[in-house]
Amino acid sequence: MDESRLAEVWKTLHRDEQAQARAEQTSPSWLDSEFGGVSSLLSGSFHQDWSLEPESADEVLTAAVGGASKEQLQMAIQQLPRLIELVGFARNEVELTSLFLALGIDYNPQADGWSTKEWLQHVLDCTLHEVRARP
Repeated sequence: MDESRLAEVWKTLHRDEQAQARAEQTSPSWLDSEFGGVSSLLSGSFHQDWSLEPESADEVLTAAVGGASKEQLQMAIQQLPRLIELVGFARNEVELTSLFLALGIDYNPQADGWSTKEWLQHVLDCTLHEVRARP
């Protein structure tokens, strides 16, 4: 999904003035402001060479969530539902791949039998579980 399409979808979903102003930026900084917590949680682990490592995507996710600070997890928990909503507007897999790459996430959930929406929900579930398990 290119930046201008993301901005249009975001404005449709969030008709308040602040969300529209952020969407007008149509730059990676806009994505960072809306989904920086998700990007921070996943981009370090799902980098371009992650698939060369022996771990499965689920093991990589578990390690990313387990190694994140509580603040990172809470930010991702706040942002993931909005990202899940946004991916529902993608017209095709190319747009989803573009969105993930713009967030620094080099992972294709379909390769492991997940839809993008299902995988992001799985990320949210794992993140919630981790927060609840911590003291």
